[in-house]
Amino acid sequence: MRVLLITDDMFGVCERALLERLHIGLSDEGFDVHLAVPEHLAQTGQFDLLNVAHGYRHSKLSPVRRLVAQRLADELSTGDGQGLGVIHVFGGNAWELAFEVASLTGAVVVLELWRLGMVPRLRGLRPARGTRVVAVVPDRSMEREVLKESQGVGVRITPWGGVVAPERTKIFREGREIGIAMIGNGGDTANVRAAFDGMAEVLAPRDDTMLFVDSVASQRAGLWKRAKHAGVRDRLSVIDHLEDRRDLILRCDMILSPEARGEHRTILLDALGAALPVVCRSDDGVELLQVPGITTRVMATRPQLWAEAVTGLLEDPDHARQIGEAARQHISEHQRWSKYVATVTDVYEWVTKPTAATESAASGQGAS
Repeated sequence: MRVLLITDDMFGVCERALLERLHIGLSDEGFDVHLAVPEHLAQTGQFDLLNVAHGYRHSKLSPVRRLVAQRLADELSTGDGQGLGVIHVFGGNAWELAFEVASLTGAVVVLELWRLGMVPRLRGLRPARGTRVVAVVPDRSMEREVLKESQGVGVRITPWGGVVAPERTKIFREGREIGIAMIGNGGDTANVRAAFDGMAEVLAPRDDTMLFVDSVASQRAGLWKRAKHAGVRDRLSVIDHLEDRRDLILRCDMILSPEARGEHRTILLDALGAALPVVCRSDDGVELLQVPGITTRVMATRPQLWAEAVTGLLEDPDHARQIGEAARQHISEHQRWSKYVATVTDVYEWVTKPTAATESAASGQGAS
């Protein structure tokens, strides 16, 4: 079966690892996989290892989008008699393009819903008549929300997974500077500022600890100015596209995840799989963050609570390692990457059955 993965700009930057892993995993399962990314991402060369069908031009103008869709459809028509079966789309800004390509090829559209903010858009879906659409979600919490808004769109759970490293990351090693990475893009400004102000309290008396933050999050939340005010600018490192720098993040000693927006991130799964201690804002929209004992949760937007949570782990490294080991065990037993590939494969086979459209329209029900 030929499959096209389409990503928008934001998802392509933050979740390049997911796209690459899925591409490889599906190819290993015998699928003919192609990938379409925004032009500027294709030009970076970061996706050169994969089969990029097209670096497409994003446009809100329907005539331009139709031309882009036609070009994609033409490139995927290789003359081997194998048509495009599935378009798996990541990121809300690529939905309309996916629908245009589907109208030209007859492919089924699979919408990957990875944050709660995308769910209300299901009410306004405008695919061409006859185009089959199914939503896939990472957990049951989001499945429940989708079923409220799905309007007959089928939904399936495809749990995201992390990579469980053969060796645990060695944290808080003597004689080495401590690294703490704060993930997120700054959209939840109040929580990001609270977490940073708490960290500033922790960093001020220490000269052995460095905090890494994403450049977009820093700009949105004004973190550079806050660091100067707190006197910790020399302990702050601002990194472009931090979540794409997994080599850096997974060498840190601790991860902070302050945003509570019902968003799923594979970097968090990878960090837990590497046995890194994670301090996160409690988020009812992500089931993983409700699992007892695998993270340290901050229950309110208060800098003092962040400072206490981080200090507690820094002052008790053995406890931090215990939490990290429990997290690694959880990912190993319940959320390995291979499970995601297997469930996605099952979804592709389900949606391309002749009865799939009738089943999803008639029931509107999810399945695990």
